[in-house]
Amino acid sequence: MFNFSKNRSPHKNFRKIFSPAGRRKEKVDYDEEEELIQKEEDLKDVQIDIFTSIDEDYKHCQKKHKDFMSKKELTLSDLPEHMQNEDVFDLIKTTADLTVMVTFSDDSDTLKKMGTGWIGHILQYTKKDKMKCTCKKCRKSPNYDWGKITVYTSTDVVPNNSNGKQVVCSIFIDDDEDNVLHLQGCEVEAKFHKCRIKFKTCNAELLKKLNKLRQKVTELTYKINTKYKDLNDGSLISDDDERLVIIISYIHGMNRRVSLGSWSHRSAKIDKKNNIEITKYIYTAPTCLGSTGAYVYILGRAHCGWLYQHYHVGVNALNQGFCGYGIDA
Repeated sequence: MFNFSKNRSPHKNFRKIFSPAGRRKEKVDYDEEEELIQKEEDLKDVQIDIFTSIDEDYKHCQKKHKDFMSKKELTLSDLPEHMQNEDVFDLIKTTADLTVMVTFSDDSDTLKKMGTGWIGHILQYTKKDKMKCTCKKCRKSPNYDWGKITVYTSTDVVPNNSNGKQVVCSIFIDDDEDNVLHLQGCEVEAKFHKCRIKFKTCNAELLKKLNKLRQKVTELTYKINTKYKDLNDGSLISDDDERLVIIISYIHGMNRRVSLGSWSHRSAKIDKKNNIEITKYIYTAPTCLGSTGAYVYILGRAHCGWLYQHYHVGVNALNQGFCGYGIDA
């Protein structure tokens, strides 16, 4: 566990105003709920789900942690009845394996904050590439089997203008809390409230394993999108089960937890520069301190690309989760 700063509170230091811009009339009718959510967002603060202090103890948290499940606890019957199929279940398990803890420290090392990230890309070198690993271990004995892991998260976790050395990625191997690989970042890129960080490793077996998982997620995502394409046709959606939202995150710095819910509000606007519709959602899937930056999987609308995905930000005044802008499939 990292030594988080004890003199800071996420409720005071990381609370931000969330003022959605450019809302237009939606295809889904929300009546009074939409009006209420709009007023709450415009007038009241929201809480960013960043975990900054070890004092924010899991046991004393006011959230209902019984609504979170470990990957091992999750069963097919936990999914909505008509969505209990192996593809969706397998996608959740595989996505969990790619979900990592991300810790940011400022230059003075007085501020540490933790959120969640997702492994979105693997670049693996071999002897054919004739590129040597430059880590301390491999300088003594030349090694050509290494690579880079790219993690996607929110700029609420890793701020704009950060450098790689300020970021640590913790990969929990096979859900074993004692088998953790900590990697220091080497490159950071931020755009549109999203961030991707690259980490070097010469653990060739881990790279192969993660690459297979990443490919599997891509295949399952497109397969499930095709199966549930009717959820994308713009028609009225009234069943909560058809609005399935899945979030996997590291609450309170603990091992990854799965939470399930449904989206209650979809906001969309046109990005004039790129001439494309961008969307964000409000949802009931439980989140807590440490969930910021987590990939928000929306059934039938998911993408695998960095700038396309939705990432969890925090909770609004109604204690509902919300994400940043993304692009629906």
